[in-house]
Amino acid sequence: MRSEEVVLSFSLLLLSVPLLCFQICLGVDTLKGTQSITDSGKLVSSNATFELGFFSPPGVSGEKRYLGIWYHKLEPQTVVWVANRDDPVADSSGVFRIAEDGNVVVEYASKSLWSSKLEPSSSTNRTLKLLDSGNLVLTDDSETRCLWESFKNPTDTFLLGMKMDATLSLTCWRDPADPAPGSFTFKMGHRETLVVENQSQLYWTESLDGSGTKISGFLGSDTSLLKNSSNLSCLSSKPYNKKERLLMNSSGEIQLLKWDEDDRQWDKKSSEPASMCDVYDHCGSFGICDANNLNFLTCKCLPGFRPRDEEIRGQGCVRKSTSCIDTNVTFLNLTNIKVRDPDEMHGSETEADCESLCRNITITKCPQSQCQAYSYSSRAEFGRDDGNSTCKIWRGNLSTLVVNGIGGRNLSVLFKRSDIEATAKSCDPCGTYEIPYPLSTGPNCGDPTYNKFNCNELTGNLTFTMPGGNSYEVTWIDEDKRVFYIKVDDSYSCGSRNQNKTPKLPFSLAEPECSKIDGMIKMKWAAAPEPPCRKPPDCENRPHSTCMVTSDGGHRCLCDSHYKWNPTVMICAKDYVDL
Repeated sequence: MRSEEVVLSFSLLLLSVPLLCFQICLGVDTLKGTQSITDSGKLVSSNATFELGFFSPPGVSGEKRYLGIWYHKLEPQTVVWVANRDDPVADSSGVFRIAEDGNVVVEYASKSLWSSKLEPSSSTNRTLKLLDSGNLVLTDDSETRCLWESFKNPTDTFLLGMKMDATLSLTCWRDPADPAPGSFTFKMGHRETLVVENQSQLYWTESLDGSGTKISGFLGSDTSLLKNSSNLSCLSSKPYNKKERLLMNSSGEIQLLKWDEDDRQWDKKSSEPASMCDVYDHCGSFGICDANNLNFLTCKCLPGFRPRDEEIRGQGCVRKSTSCIDTNVTFLNLTNIKVRDPDEMHGSETEADCESLCRNITITKCPQSQCQAYSYSSRAEFGRDDGNSTCKIWRGNLSTLVVNGIGGRNLSVLFKRSDIEATAKSCDPCGTYEIPYPLSTGPNCGDPTYNKFNCNELTGNLTFTMPGGNSYEVTWIDEDKRVFYIKVDDSYSCGSRNQNKTPKLPFSLAEPECSKIDGMIKMKWAAAPEPPCRKPPDCENRPHSTCMVTSDGGHRCLCDSHYKWNPTVMICAKDYVDL
């Protein structure tokens, strides 16, 4: 009798095994059509790399539960995919399963919160498997093809093994505690580019021409972007020993992250936009962003342009001459300038041919169209002898201009000669800097008393020379406030103890005790005196003035009697009173 009880108990146990397996509670990697996962259940990939189950984001109570995939036993929990990101489960009663119509679903209270959205099927042979790549794959035992996979339906994360193409996009979480879709989306753009959009507006872009950042390098690995994986089985799971991922985060950054096993944390290997200068059109049309001044003064106008809005920087700039550019034109050659993609590309044997093409477009097509700038790249720059050199043409407004950044090009901008050429009062521009009078870069322009600036015409860098002979890079000039900034290192000191690093009149420190702001010193210059002259005809364009000897033995256009020099507008004004 006792043995019969044992046999009966064992038989009941065997009968209960299918019931136990109906709901997945242990860490297997496969879900069959008759099974489901509840709040406490999970799938774990075969090598225990990834885990699937229900979770709540950090700081969120169990009243909001999401079905997701994360790295197995990695702390803090790192979620790489979320199913029901728009519609969380209200408590611990959620169910994940393969529904009767063949779709993968997340359900709560008999309501579908999320579905794979496949065409209905009566097949009962469907299987869901979590791979060691992090890919969740739905297959049919009677077919060899994959019916659905999470790698083609990502949320905010790109993993090794995924294929970046025109159909794939990453959309950030609304915030770190809410997986719902946020404002920023990462995807492929037109003409072989990567883009980040902010509510469908272009926020960042990068070309895939091989000169990009680590972001495009990661996507171009042998497992993703550049390989055609259409002939590979989605069930093939190449093992990846390193944990790397691309994350579109809620602040608008697309980040390349790598897990550091020693420090047990994610290290940021790259992030785009790397700075505000890399944000698309941050300074507006014809506004240029200075990568050296990221935490300071950032946007300025190209020489020959003025701010569209004098009160608000970053609204773009307009040409000083608003009429069509006529035949009396010139080009300002800028170096190491980043700019948006060109509107046209042409074969061109020489730079002179490229310049002529830009010039002729403007002369013959204005006002319907005009060439704003060109950039010439010779065959030697590409390191090859085949094919033509390239002439890039910009017809539309120049945007996303960056100076002092990485990956710039030579850019020649078209101007009316009168907008940028030196006058009797000012010097030629130096790179992206206009040199306002009385500042001087040489003996034949500006006021010789202010000749402490030097322009490197090859690089466009402008420097200021201190009394001791040391030169410092100029990072900003504000003509209206008569101030400029120089870049210094941590060892720089000035004041009464170091006269060689302290400016002398007509220059002085604009802040007390030589205060540094983000590694820069603010300087100012005294208002311009009467302009210099050598002989009486030099003052003919200066009404009410005469070339006379000054107290220091020089000659200047001194104001006639009853007139006084107004340094603000730089004329001899009647009844002018100093403030």
